[in-house]
Order: sequence, then C-alpha cells, then structure tokens
Amino acid sequence: MDGPSLPYCKNLYDYLTRWEDGSSFKLEFSPDQPGFEDQLFFLNKDTQNQTIELVCFKSTYLKVFTESHKYFNQYLGDTNEQSIDWNVYYMTIGYLLTTPENKMLLNLHEDCVLKLLSHSTDKKDFLTRELLMIQSLLTSTRNSLNKSSSLWYWYRKLYILIKQHTSILEETLSKLWISTFKNSAELHKCNYYCWNTARWFFDIVPSLKVKTDIFEMTKDFCFKHVSDCSSWDTLGYITSQHLENNMFNFTNYEFLLRRYKLDGNVKVYTDTINLSTPIALDLGVESIVRDLILYVDSLSVKDWTVFLCLSRIMNSSKIVLADHIRRYWLDQISKFEDQQGIISFKNMNPIIPLSKRDDLTISNLFLHYGWKKRFLETI
Repeated sequence: MDGPSLPYCKNLYDYLTRWEDGSSFKLEFSPDQPGFEDQLFFLNKDTQNQTIELVCFKSTYLKVFTESHKYFNQYLGDTNEQSIDWNVYYMTIGYLLTTPENKMLLNLHEDCVLKLLSHSTDKKDFLTRELLMIQSLLTSTRNSLNKSSSLWYWYRKLYILIKQHTSILEETLSKLWISTFKNSAELHKCNYYCWNTARWFFDIVPSLKVKTDIFEMTKDFCFKHVSDCSSWDTLGYITSQHLENNMFNFTNYEFLLRRYKLDGNVKVYTDTINLSTPIALDLGVESIVRDLILYVDSLSVKDWTVFLCLSRIMNSSKIVLADHIRRYWLDQISKFEDQQGIISFKNMNPIIPLSKRDDLTISNLFLHYGWKKRFLETI
C-alpha cells in the first residue's frame, strides 16, 4: 500500500524493542513537562539497578493516536489493494497503544506478524522484538493496556509462535514471561487477565522447573498482596492442580497449535504435551497449608480471599484442619465475642456493628474473626 511514512509509530516501535538484556523495563505515561517540548519520549536508564523507564508524553500519545488512526482509515478505504508491509505493521502498533480492544485492528496486527514472519530471514529476532513490544504494553502504567483481554490472548499466541519458530530454551523464555506476570500484577491490583494467562502458562509449559518458578512467584506475590483476589485465586488453582481445570487450558493450547500449523518443510520446535498424563508438581501441600495458617494468624488477615484459597487447597487435597488449630481458632472467636458481641453475617459476610466502626482495630478484628468463623463452618 502506498502511503505516508509513520514516524511516530515507527519511533514508538524502536523505543519499545531496544531493551538491554537483563534490564527491567516500564512504559509510563505523563502529561507534557516543561523543558521536554522537543522530545517525543523521555528515557531514564538506571544501570545500577538495571531498570529502564520510558515516559510517553501526552502530546506524543496524541500524535501516535492521530497518525495510526488516519493511516488505518486510509488502509480500510483503499479498495485497490490492501497489502501488508512494514508501514501497516508499525501502524497497528501505534493503534494498539491507543485503542487495544479494536478486534479488526488486532486481527490485522496478527496478519502482519504472520506475513512478515514468513518473509523474515531472522525469525528469532523478529519474534523477540514483537515479544518485547507486547510485554511493554502489558506492563505499562495504562489500565487499558495492562488489563486488555485481547493483548493477553495475543500473548498466548505469541508463545506458540516463538516455540514453533525458534529454539529458545524454555527456561530462558520463562524468565521473560514470569517477569511480565509479576510486573503487570504489581502495577494493577486484581489483574484478572494477567493471572488467567499465568494459569494457562503454568498448565501448558512442559518444564517442571518453570512450573516451580511460577508457583514460587505467585506465592511470594500473594504473601505481599493480601487483598489481591486474582493472585490468591491463582495460588489456589496452581496448588490444587485440578485436571478438570487445566484440561480447558490444554484444549486452548492445542487449538492455537492447530491454528498456526506450519508447512511440513518447516522445522517445528514445540514440545508435545500428553493430555492424558499432565505434568504435576509435588508442592508439599501440607507445608503450604501450614504456611497459610501461620500467615492468617500473624497478619490477622481480614480478607476472605485468603481463607477461600486455603479452603480450596484443603478440600482439593482432602486435608483436615488440625484439631489444635481448630480449637485455638474457636477459642479466639469465643473470647472476642465475649468482649465485643456476637459476630453477625449478612449474605455470608461479617458485619461490623455501627458502634464499633470508629475503632479501626476492632473493625478489622470483626472481619478477621468473622472470616475465621465462616471458614471453620465450611471446612
């Protein structure tokens, strides 16, 4: 397609794909700042901590928006020819930055990747740059990007393509994937699509070491973010490892493999996963349960999501709560109710009495012991 060049979209692509090895990258958005009028982006490198921050100013964002949308409309209106070239690819990247949930644009971006990949002399380099670009968007400070269901689903597809077209070791690839999950979740609480993709990756990855790394990252994240329900749900999922759950992810994985089925003359690097004998970790579930119980007591946890995770793990593993723990918790609840009154529930949620709501400590204890009371009735 003949058309104008795309300096802003191309510049964006160049910035997003030139990370240094081992550096932690974050894309941020900011209002225009005095003294930076002539700069499209501000790049801050911290070599000591190996971090890179790329700031996209509002005026730059608007220029990318205008350029990409104008080119896209021109592309759609070109009735003579709608060929795919690098300009179309750069346009889709600018469009994804500003409007990530446009399904037509996402399909066009995928077509661009497949077309350019088929003609690439260095498929590993091309896919690595695409990976870095998508990871930049998924770990950015903009909610519409970080929580985009479409971008996270494209991230799954990208894993398939990289596995098919390159010989990158699973452990090497997993470092990028796991850091993306963690960084994205750190920026936005309860990032459902991020953690849903982490569960998918945990299920289909064939390496026990990578599975262990995902579990350790998830557990560590949960213990630092007590109220993040999506991460706690993922911890319960990983620890339980229900076959009926991960069969859905295996089915999706096979569907994507068939979608990108290659010509017989092309070498395929993808490992085969046996659905009848899925790879399971020996996580030491009883030890995890003890850690969670200690965590609940040490922090006086007042969020049901932690108790729900604990309940799920215990029920799936058929672990019975130790008698001394049950007696200890019942004694705690009894003493608290003797002092503060009976804990009442509405829609299975503990209620803080109006007379106690001005006291933050007592209010939190009503929630803490209320959830313990509900947990003991359901376990």
